[in-house]
Amino acid sequence: MGVKDQGLQEYLKDNERFADFVNGTLFAGKQIVDPCYLKEVQRKKRVSYKQSIMAKNIQKKNSSEKYGEEEIAREKGVFEEGEFGDDSAKLMYLERERDFLRLHDKPGCRFLLACEVESGANYEMPVRCFTYDSIEYTDQLKEWKRKSQQMFWGRGKRGKKRRRIRRPLLPVFHQVLYLGEKRWKSKLKLQEMMDIPENVMSFSDRLPDYDICMIDIHEQNPELFHTEWKDIFQLMKHSRKKDELRKYVEESTEEIRKLSQETRWLLAILLEQYEFVDEEVVEVKDMCKAWDGAMQMYADEARAATRKEMKKEMKKEMRRQAREKDRRTVFNMFSRGYSQKEIAAISELPLKKVQKMLETTPNLVVCISEGIHDKNGTFVCELVGDIGTDTFGHKMLTGSGKYLENLVKEQIGVKVRSIELNVCQRCSSEYLSATDLNESENAGIVGVQAALKGETGKMITFIRNCDLPYELSYETADVNEICNMEKAVPSDWITEDGCDVTEAFIQYARPLIQGKVVLPEENGLPLFAYRK
Repeated sequence: MGVKDQGLQEYLKDNERFADFVNGTLFAGKQIVDPCYLKEVQRKKRVSYKQSIMAKNIQKKNSSEKYGEEEIAREKGVFEEGEFGDDSAKLMYLERERDFLRLHDKPGCRFLLACEVESGANYEMPVRCFTYDSIEYTDQLKEWKRKSQQMFWGRGKRGKKRRRIRRPLLPVFHQVLYLGEKRWKSKLKLQEMMDIPENVMSFSDRLPDYDICMIDIHEQNPELFHTEWKDIFQLMKHSRKKDELRKYVEESTEEIRKLSQETRWLLAILLEQYEFVDEEVVEVKDMCKAWDGAMQMYADEARAATRKEMKKEMKKEMRRQAREKDRRTVFNMFSRGYSQKEIAAISELPLKKVQKMLETTPNLVVCISEGIHDKNGTFVCELVGDIGTDTFGHKMLTGSGKYLENLVKEQIGVKVRSIELNVCQRCSSEYLSATDLNESENAGIVGVQAALKGETGKMITFIRNCDLPYELSYETADVNEICNMEKAVPSDWITEDGCDVTEAFIQYARPLIQGKVVLPEENGLPLFAYRK
């Protein structure tokens, strides 16, 4: 991924900017996309297929002792699951990753928005976009097939009848954002890449075709946008002609100075002129250096220096990540009772380095659940004294954090602070996500509709139909079948050492935290807050 691609990814992380970009380029300025309903989805996808002949041919073609069948497959970008040497068909995977992929999850207006960024004309772009979209639709079908094979049940209500899922596909709007200085002259349709014989040309409508939606950043109508994209496209509109750009910059210096730092950074990256990001002064002559023939050498030196600095920063970041990984390893082992010598031997780190880590970074954060217990199954909070029970006979688990705080103080003699996240965590609207708000409103609607139908003694159940893209439905269930029932956290959500969560849990939880809700305020206070 190039510098321009990275710059655009950072700039478009903001949902409001992304929504304005799509509305202006794809929907002709109509406010179709609502930023409140945009959600991040997995950009890296892979498609599986069975293949046996390919592996055999590769083996015959590359039969040297140095390379085995597995190494050859990986070199060619094909990943295989299972053992090599099996005569049966192999399960192969082909991975692809989009530059941008967002889900617009507004009820009645759900679709996927995809975008690829290209700095130069790419001949294979129609096939590439076709592949991306095919994988996306294939994943949707696979998810529905998987869901159709599962039992659907509310909490505590098992054995509900199987049912097949036949939902329509979510449409994928796929754009190609072109940043090149020269106009795009490559193919825009799949059929344009084909060598169709003349005698069957009249039947070309029976061949599959695929058009790519080309968005030239230099040729957009600024009036279709409502954010600072208007200023970006206005400037890029003149960037292919030196004289026009110089004249526009001279006339719009004050407007450019007022742009946000993020926008000026993006302009600096797109135009390869980093004087745009000067906080104090933005001079016209500095903005035009990149297009002034007399200053071409300066522009080349500036770009080279920038690349060198970026490479230096990347190396610095890689070293920092490596140090952070070693530090986490040391502290995880230290927290489990390993001595410094044992940590050094197992982690293969020098003993002095381990000692220095423990001396310079003595902080440790431990997260526990209410149900933490010892090896005998005794809850930690029970060690403090007798605990009460609720109306259902369940033990009221509280005070574990305070008990462990005092225990660490006595046994180790270090400063400890415990924080219990209870009501403030569960009820604070400051931590409300857009998913929380939408699903609570929908649950209320379903509840009212059920009450109007005469249903009583029921509660609303949430049925997750799909993880990617995230899809939820609502049903009612008899409260007597759910009351006093427990549903344990799946064991595959917890790591083997019991000290962390797995990727399966993260995949489950990620949709639940998407989107921000802006609380109405007045004079720095939320409107629902008051004083007597």
